Amino acid sequence: MAARHLGRFNGAYLSGQAIPAEPWIPRNWLRMYVEHAAPAMDFIKKQPDHPMIRRMFPGIVHAQILADWDEHAHTLELLESLPQVLCHQDAFRRNLFARGGKTVAIDWGYLGNAPVGAELVALIAASLGFWEISAERVLDLDRLCFESYLQGLREAGWNGDPRLVRTG
Repeated sequence: MAARHLGRFNGAYLSGQAIPAEPWIPRNWLRMYVEHAAPAMDFIKKQPDHPMIRRMFPGIVHAQILADWDEHAHTLELLESLPQVLCHQDAFRRNLFARGGKTVAIDWGYLGNAPVGAELVALIAASLGFWEISAERVLDLDRLCFESYLQGLREAGWNGDPRLVRTG
């Protein structure tokens, strides 16, 4: 239900509703968030044998993290080229409540523009990260949330390419 309601919320901005232009709403929230990680990534790159780094990024995970970081500028450009919507960006179980057939969201601290589909990242990843769903069930959750989000987008009047949503 939450994924469908998030799709409706995001879909309104793809179907003619203007994204609010208040100066306090970040236009490039994801880029700011990722770039804020630059000092930490520099530390990870320069201190591969630090005990904390070895514990956090064991085996090939360290190399994978650095490879992803090397591609982050390209990834951000790709995401910024997708249709943009106003997003909560922290919509997961602990910030969402079902009330009378509606979804009430709290903690809007990450509000900002993001690509269509970005709402699903927190919804699915936080469910796994906070152990609210087992790893064996995460693909089912992903499928269900993706289909429900698409339904919400359609209900809001957007009938775009689902691949754009999956990329976002």
